[in-house]
Amino acid sequence: MKYISVDVETAGLLPGHNSLLSVGAVDCDNLDNTFHFVISSTDRNDLVWDESTYNWWFDYAQNEARQRLYAFESVVHRTMPYQHVSMNAAESFYDWCIDFDDVLTFVGWPASFDYPFVQWLFKACDFTNPFHYRTMDIKSYICGVYGEEINCDRDQLPEWINDKPLYSHDALSDAIQQAKVFNKLRDVNQNLR
Repeated sequence: MKYISVDVETAGLLPGHNSLLSVGAVDCDNLDNTFHFVISSTDRNDLVWDESTYNWWFDYAQNEARQRLYAFESVVHRTMPYQHVSMNAAESFYDWCIDFDDVLTFVGWPASFDYPFVQWLFKACDFTNPFHYRTMDIKSYICGVYGEEINCDRDQLPEWINDKPLYSHDALSDAIQQAKVFNKLRDVNQNLR
């Protein structure tokens, strides 16, 4: 079994309706083995936005994250239509995933948000989802290991779980930070046995 930590940044909450902005992934057993694809920057006219998500991305507090998306877009695919770039993202992510010889499990926080966007990306571009329906939700795992209720606040969890990623709201940075938490949880769980 190969655990892949995945994070997405989006233009809203509804897969298949609101646009996917970027996908980041990392092999939990090798944090140097990463995938990152920016599908489109936040100023494209053909993106489908949820109004509250649009306002959140364009709030001053998100300026650094938004600027990173702009920087990727200007280098990678500024002039490509959104659907064409989505196809490139799906194909690139699929190729990265199938390089693993193992059965893949999708790891996310929350998996219930990120997984449907990835499922939609593969389905919309006619690729088989290499994760199938194997998902691991980190928060559920944390609550199970520490005996907390699933609706607990983060401050009820061990302090190290709240370490910040290198860049906030960056799909790859978030995926790497999730992998670090997941790996430590596996170690804690192993020691509890």
